[in-house]
Amino acid sequence: MSRLSRVGWKPLATELFIVFIGLLGALQVDDWQQHRELAQTETVYLHRLNEDLASYIMYLKRGIPRLEQHRRGVEHVSASLAAGHILNDDTDLFELGLIYLGHLPSANRPMSAYNEMVASGVFARLQSTELQRLVSDLYATQAAVDKNFAWWRNQPLVVEQAIQPFVEYYSEGERVPSTNLSAPAYGVRIKYDFDKLAADPVIRNGYFWAADTHSDWVEWSNRLLDLAVAAEAIVAKELQGR
Repeated sequence: MSRLSRVGWKPLATELFIVFIGLLGALQVDDWQQHRELAQTETVYLHRLNEDLASYIMYLKRGIPRLEQHRRGVEHVSASLAAGHILNDDTDLFELGLIYLGHLPSANRPMSAYNEMVASGVFARLQSTELQRLVSDLYATQAAVDKNFAWWRNQPLVVEQAIQPFVEYYSEGERVPSTNLSAPAYGVRIKYDFDKLAADPVIRNGYFWAADTHSDWVEWSNRLLDLAVAAEAIVAKELQGR
């Protein structure tokens, strides 16, 4: 008779079964613990991402109205130069279009949470594919805008230099000449010779293209805002109940 027969296979099978159940339970506990830690890490990153998106949205909402105002001013100058007179006698809008011709601020986008999520693999593990798509589109779009920023801004800056012989900047009230042309503060005023501006084809054509650039800047900024708002809404939904 074999040793196994003498000992009995039933007690041995029972012991093996108990060991198997114990190992399986340990693995399940380990998986549960790992899943819990991953969920906690994801929640922390989602809160940080939500803060970044909220900051970005606030920046865009504050900036877009000014960008829109600058666009209207530049388009008004372009149309007035083409017409040979200041349209609707709106000299305030014409002056604004001269002052803020080169004012195309780059977007300040907080993205530390997104970068860390990508580097740690948390972003790839997100359950919401819609959130992945929106956030990826948001930062990819912003990266494309940043890449083309210098090219976009070049034309308005060239025209800004071309108008210098025919304009004079000053601070309102004090009428102090100013040469701070890159980003003049609100309240800066300008004196100009309309006839000389309108007679220069470089300035007329330059303003035509500068108006197109300002329009593009407003359009892209609104596109970024829409993506950020949509992503923030999904993040808020993901954080519910956590």
